[in-house]
Amino acid sequence: MGGLREAGAHGTFVRITCDSPAALKSWHRFISRCQSEVDRALGYEAHSERLVHIYFGREDRDWNGPFRLVFRPDDSMLVVTTGVIRALLLRECVGADGSVPPPIPSCAWLSAAICNRVLYGRPLPDGRTQPDYEPARFLFARNQFPDVLRLLTQPVTIDEPVLYRLYAVHCDLLALCVQEQTPPGSLLRLLQLEKAGRSTAEALKFLLRDACRPGENLQAWYERTVVRVSRRGRRLNDAETITERLRKLISVQVVAPGETDFRGRRVPIDEVPKTFDTLVLDKGALARMQAQLYELYKDAPELMRSAISAYMKACGLLAKGKKRAAKRQFERAHRAFGQAVARQEKLDAYLDDLERTYVPPGVRLGLYLDIARKRLLDARSLDTKLQEYLDSLDKGTCP
Repeated sequence: MGGLREAGAHGTFVRITCDSPAALKSWHRFISRCQSEVDRALGYEAHSERLVHIYFGREDRDWNGPFRLVFRPDDSMLVVTTGVIRALLLRECVGADGSVPPPIPSCAWLSAAICNRVLYGRPLPDGRTQPDYEPARFLFARNQFPDVLRLLTQPVTIDEPVLYRLYAVHCDLLALCVQEQTPPGSLLRLLQLEKAGRSTAEALKFLLRDACRPGENLQAWYERTVVRVSRRGRRLNDAETITERLRKLISVQVVAPGETDFRGRRVPIDEVPKTFDTLVLDKGALARMQAQLYELYKDAPELMRSAISAYMKACGLLAKGKKRAAKRQFERAHRAFGQAVARQEKLDAYLDDLERTYVPPGVRLGLYLDIARKRLLDARSLDTKLQEYLDSLDKGTCP
């Protein structure tokens, strides 16, 4: 057996035991990465010297505990990563006598957040990782946000790996929001407050007391903050999504005479004189439109940004009261955006062809296959006898 005891950052200790020197080296590198992400999340203020012993082997050991972890060869990387990270978080809450701390609820959602950075993040040159927040951005663009209290108090288990991955993305973003809006070390302070008996929600509200606006609850603070924070990494910037968002921004719903569909249809504001004149006078609405166009500009692909800038210029002319020049600029922006969308769609099609050629289907469609497989297993578990009968029909062995 090979063994290794390493001093971690700020006097922390991890001992790894496994079958071979090669495996020992690989696991040491990986767990050091987990420790680095935990340190970053906690603000580099971790100081516990409690030893965490991690054993990778073929036989089970009966000393599994909060700081003595046993992993079998068939354990997934998700099982290993969440187990290791939770232990590294929990040991920062040990008592002065080294006693095991009481249950710390935030270890669950914080371990999911850090797991997202470790397992699903793209490595950066400085050693950090950059996760992909595009699934969450897709929901935020449609004004769909998770319930913060559920993220904090009702964690998804790793028995549901597909759901856990989405949960981990949202926990990661919540942790980033807290880190951005509070002093360094606040996540460590959150764990310490829970250890002292505060509930998770109370502890988080206390940490965010200066970040929340008057009368603002946790949910409102989160929704206001997370849209901006989630722009890190890859962005939700496919041509179809950007086009739909722009269409809603620069158009209004109208109902033509004689129409019975009162949902209306959307028409560009420069084609609706009454709305156009109102917008010139409503400086607040115009400022909001300019701000939203700027947010869209930051999300858009490079090929589409110039056209969105043309809309921003049209709004600038409106703000100066130059209605005629603004209408001409809106017309130019419409043409430019149509051309940009056409170019972007050609580029997307070309990249899709390359992906189909060089990326194996199992890799390209892995997440979707996992979802389909899970749904099939769930359906089969509802009535096993019915599924056995249906399988016999497929095989032609029906009695």
